[in-house]
Amino acid sequence: MYFLIDYENVNYAGLEGTGFLEKGDTLSFFYSDKCDKIISYWMKDIEKSGCTLEICKLKNARKNGLDFYIASKVGEIFAMDRNAKIAIISADNGFQAVLDYWRPRLPMQNQLVKCKTIAKALICVNGEGTRKILVNEDMGVLDLQTVFAKHEERKRIAARITDLFVGTDYESIISQIVDMVISSDKPKILYLTSLKSFGRKNGTEVYRKIKNSAISV
Repeated sequence: MYFLIDYENVNYAGLEGTGFLEKGDTLSFFYSDKCDKIISYWMKDIEKSGCTLEICKLKNARKNGLDFYIASKVGEIFAMDRNAKIAIISADNGFQAVLDYWRPRLPMQNQLVKCKTIAKALICVNGEGTRKILVNEDMGVLDLQTVFAKHEERKRIAARITDLFVGTDYESIISQIVDMVISSDKPKILYLTSLKSFGRKNGTEVYRKIKNSAISV
């Protein structure tokens, strides 16, 4: 997938979702002297993904200069591959004209999209099924009160587990045990997960200590 970043327009905010980039992606920055900096952790995500990185700096300052660069890039990509998936990352409504031109000429719906962030583009573009699910899960809006209640419950369980295993041979894996208890909603699931995580002998002992305690599962 191709991501064409109108960096002068979206700046850092448009890079939300770099953690979902993959090796087969191409990330192209279109920028000018007005906006030529990037936060280091975004760059770490980009490098970790293994995607192709391109930069294109505005040669001469002109009104809508970068917009014309990006529109030209869209044409260049589709000339090479009419089945390519392209996301223009921008909040500029002027790019609607590019979409209006290309969409009737492409074989798939939503093959070319314009979104404000990389994450939003992955949700909107056609053909990103598995990655779209991951983005939706990670970028979903949560109820603050519900999140807080889960946080407090995790603290309660963590405190009980710590009391139960501190000073034992299992003290070093307390955080793993906490994660296991929280993710297991039934005793059978807890038992099987414990065996899988810690082996039959240790898993059985961990499970029995939890089962014989007052910790609810």
